Amino acid sequence: MSSLPALRAVGTGYVNTVRSTPLVLVFAFLVFAAPKMGIELPSFFWAAIAALTAYTSAFICEVVRSGMNTVPAGQAEAARSVGMTFLQVLGIVVLPQAFRAIMPPLTSTAIALLKNTTIAAGFSVVEAGSMNHVLYDAPGPRAVVRNKIADVVVVAVLVAAIGWIIYRLYDSGQFELRRWEQFQYVAIQHQLLEGLWNTLRAAGIAAVLAIVFGTVFASARISDHAWVRVPAMVVVETFRAVPMLILMFFFYYGSLQYDLGLSPMWAVVLGLTLYNGSVLAEVFRAGLVAVPVGQREAAYAIGFRKNQVVRTILLPQAVRTMLPAIISQLVILLKDTSLGFIITYNELLYVGRQMGARQEFGFPYIPTYMVIAVVYIGLCGLLTLLANRLEVRSRRAVKTARSPLSSDAPATRDTARPDDKIPMGKP
Repeated sequence: MSSLPALRAVGTGYVNTVRSTPLVLVFAFLVFAAPKMGIELPSFFWAAIAALTAYTSAFICEVVRSGMNTVPAGQAEAARSVGMTFLQVLGIVVLPQAFRAIMPPLTSTAIALLKNTTIAAGFSVVEAGSMNHVLYDAPGPRAVVRNKIADVVVVAVLVAAIGWIIYRLYDSGQFELRRWEQFQYVAIQHQLLEGLWNTLRAAGIAAVLAIVFGTVFASARISDHAWVRVPAMVVVETFRAVPMLILMFFFYYGSLQYDLGLSPMWAVVLGLTLYNGSVLAEVFRAGLVAVPVGQREAAYAIGFRKNQVVRTILLPQAVRTMLPAIISQLVILLKDTSLGFIITYNELLYVGRQMGARQEFGFPYIPTYMVIAVVYIGLCGLLTLLANRLEVRSRRAVKTARSPLSSDAPATRDTARPDDKIPMGKP
């Protein structure tokens, strides 16, 4: 949201990169790769804090941005017209209303942070998604000069940080040819493609089921009937409070114990569906609540039933408003397929762990995880790009629907003047 293009670009790059990288890879980098680059953290505990902070903050950014989209643009414009600065508009007008709208998904993110501490156990840690164009005016000549100077400083700092990281990787021997030559073999490439296909298959099935689950239970949670609303609340609050890894363990080991015949893939899919579907239910509910009350009252006044109001009035606007948060959750779903390697599901990270353990190539864990991270970032980047396209198109559709009819449009029953004669037809 900053008026500085360089800061905006850095923020966007950070959010898109970190939220597109599986948390397991973030942990692996800080626990295994960072010491080899000369970055020594005091203990595994602080490595876990750093990983969880960097990872969760990216999702909080998108949730807050979704809340900002719910604030009418006219309020920010009115605040600017009375002389408020960018920070004043953001802190006094926009953010208070945004936080009221995003409390359900923000709570889900906080719960996810608490549950993600279970992943730290695998690294020896002892555990217990548009407003920026109305927030500030176009910069003047002096502001343009200041912005350019700030852009140069930000770019210089960023280039220096990236250069230092590359130097540390080179100095520790991570760019040696021996560590990378395995990727030229066709068998290795087929192994990676097989892991990628398994990741996409589990993520695709789980995404469809999670969206259906979230839509149904979000609608149930705003029902007027307590016998529908209360069980839906219990289901949503239960499954979004249980760590996803435990859900996968439950289906995988429960199937083995009771001979249910569930494969590791379906254990991953069911775990992803229940958790992400519960979070999406809260995201959808936040979007439904954010729709102005007058719209549903108008729909009731013309004879709509409750299910018609939800289906035709509330849900389309909720999806459009909360699209950044929805896409962020789908990105989480795609990345959380990486937890399947713990229950021996042959997905991308499981394949990468096998490839990194090959002694003949010098145990190339860091090069292998770098390749896998690039694949995840590319997949999640494509998903984010698709979401941005849909968001832009939906906003254009809303502006077109709200634009007044042209002056040369033919008179109709709704646009005719009082003295126009409109044929009423035969009774």
